[in-house]
Amino acid sequence: MLFCYLMSSKLKPIDINALTLLSNSLTPGVFCGNQNPTVIPTPKQIQVMTTLLVHPLLTTRASDENKHLGIPSVSFTILQNILDTVGSMNASLPEIFVFERPAACRNAHRRQNPDEDVEGDSESSGPEIDIGGAVAQNGLWTCAQDFWHIVGWSFNCSVRYPKRWQYWKVLLDYLLTVLDQDWDERNAVDEELFQSKLETDPEAKIEYKTVRGSLLVKWLSHCKHDSKAMKRVVSAAFADGSAMNLRDFPEVFENETKEFKEVQLGQKRKRGEEIKSLGDYDEEDMMDLDSSETEDKSEHDQQDYSSPLGGSEAVALRQYLLMLVSIPINL
Repeated sequence: MLFCYLMSSKLKPIDINALTLLSNSLTPGVFCGNQNPTVIPTPKQIQVMTTLLVHPLLTTRASDENKHLGIPSVSFTILQNILDTVGSMNASLPEIFVFERPAACRNAHRRQNPDEDVEGDSESSGPEIDIGGAVAQNGLWTCAQDFWHIVGWSFNCSVRYPKRWQYWKVLLDYLLTVLDQDWDERNAVDEELFQSKLETDPEAKIEYKTVRGSLLVKWLSHCKHDSKAMKRVVSAAFADGSAMNLRDFPEVFENETKEFKEVQLGQKRKRGEEIKSLGDYDEEDMMDLDSSETEDKSEHDQQDYSSPLGGSEAVALRQYLLMLVSIPINL
């Protein structure tokens, strides 16, 4: 509850200690007593923290003060601790990592099918304190069409936009780790149930009831009888920043490859006068990208990477992804 309050958009500025407090709460040994309870963030907070890893206002377009806060780094620590101390199943990550309707995002007009619902539309599971502000409201799970949009755009960045890639690779690596761990946890449950059945029925066959609820199955389910959908998965895995790939997997956040440029003293608005909170970023900040305040480095970035696959880190993540999607699923 304290974390909800500190994350509320009513506070100016948001206290970075809110994130630090939750990070410490997820670390074993923080609480006393025979049983150490674990403070699990709410679904909305977990969604926001994944957004904090890559949102341009806190990464490549952040002011010096916001960079000093290290919000993406602390958010990653929390997300990693959730996996280490709670696990994907207990944290209900497959139910949290869902994509909302594309129309809810300000750059929804870029979608190829803006009127269609994206599989896995989120539904409220109960009362939850809302987190205001443009960063929270137009977050990752709203602006990304689906997981393969994240994959494709991330790998496009590995070739064309290395400054964005340094953040997207962290998120992509985390999501792939979640996919991997979630599958292993659920597969272990099904194996245990199968072994117990063998004790009474030697002819029993394994049932993959738990595995069917995994993120891997969820994000691949639409490919089962749709070759076009499977082609999109493959295209995302091999996205190389080409014009076709940039069209199929465009930037997730509007104008995200634009970079922050300080306004000169004496002008009407002075960026960096105060540290803005998560809820303090408004629509004006999101659209504050005219030529006098921003600089597009895309041409320079394009020259930084010579590898068509984005370098060794990108290749390793591509291999990891292909290994995961090639897991045989007999469902």
